Order: sequence, then C-alpha cells, then structure tokens
Amino acid sequence: MAKKGNIITKPEDIVKQPTVLEFLGMEEKTKYSETDLETAIIDKLQKFLLEMGKGYLFESRQKRFTFREKEANMIDWLLQRITDGLGGKYPREFINFANYSKEAQEELENFEENCLISGMAVKKAFSKVSEVKCNTYLSEFPKLRQHFDRFRGKDTARYSREEIFVLMDGLEPQGDDMLQELYETGMLEAKKGKAFADNSFEIPKLYRIGLGLVLRGKP
Repeated sequence: MAKKGNIITKPEDIVKQPTVLEFLGMEEKTKYSETDLETAIIDKLQKFLLEMGKGYLFESRQKRFTFREKEANMIDWLLQRITDGLGGKYPREFINFANYSKEAQEELENFEENCLISGMAVKKAFSKVSEVKCNTYLSEFPKLRQHFDRFRGKDTARYSREEIFVLMDGLEPQGDDMLQELYETGMLEAKKGKAFADNSFEIPKLYRIGLGLVLRGKP
C-alpha cells in the first residue's frame, strides 16, 4: 500500500482510514494496541537517530520535559502534533521534526540545564513542520488553496458542518464534495467518527500553525 496507495476494490474501501505501517516492520495483525505502535515507532526513531551520528542523541525511550512550565511526555506530545485528521502518523513528519529541532537548537546556541534540545527549539521545529505540511498538501491539492486560505486568522479550530459551508461560500468545490476533499486530505478531523458526513469537525494540531490559525494557549 505504501507504493500503490489505498486501492478501491469495494465500497467499504472508500471510508477506510489507512495508516502506512510497513516501514515499522511489524507483524501483520487484524489490530494493534497503542503500546505496540509506540514501541515500534520508538525503535525506529532510536535506530534512525543513532545512525545520524554526530549532533544527535537518543537519551531515553520516555523522556519527560518542561514546556511552558508544565511537564509533558515527549512521545505523546509529538504524536499529537504530527497526526492528521484521519489518524495518520507518517515518518516524514518524524524526520522533519528531528531535523528542524536540531537546526533550531543550533541557531539558539545555548542549552537549557540537563536538556539537549530546548523547549524553544521544539516549539520552533513544530511550527516549521506545520508550515511544511500545509505547503506540501497545497502543492498536491492546488484546487483547495482558497479553502485553506479561508481559515487564516481564525481564532478557533472547531467548526460545525454548517459553519464550514458558510466559511467556504462561493468556492469550488463546495458542499459535501468540498467537505469530503478536506476530510480525505486529513485537514479535518470528524469528531463523531462519521467521516465527511459528520456534523462536527476540528483542524488537527498538525495544520493549525501552517494554516495561520490564531488560537489562545497551546497550538
């Protein structure tokens, strides 16, 4: 599936939410636990970082760090911010996050006590990951550029179905076709699990900074 994408052979395939896991080398199962997925991802991250050599360090599998005066678990914080509206987590975002964090830390030229990568570097890296993700999708789906632009400057990430219809008034595609395309790009998360037929949607953290949302508190 990593090479051919989601192949439609029956109606049920249209509403599937595929996540590409081949790169993890996991044994094929009908379902996986969150622990299985987290362990496999950390294994790959550890191997990747160690192979990068000088300038990279794999300190621990679960590292707690302080961000905006609050403790957070690094892997959970990261997973929340690289997950799209379909629940997909892809290696490209992991790799970009690692590279951008290192670059941001080198620019800061100072380290927090007992911390290789500072909270400020992590924050800058996430902003760049979000911006790159939006730009990448706009290059792949140029007809949605005006739809993406309608979210810029908004102070909320949550919208009802009707609010999105009003916000996108006058653009093509519109209505259900518009919602389906935004949902299938992963830019909208269906809050009640009804795919693009849902009545409540939220823009995932992965897209918020790249879309220019102006939100209070954490992005």
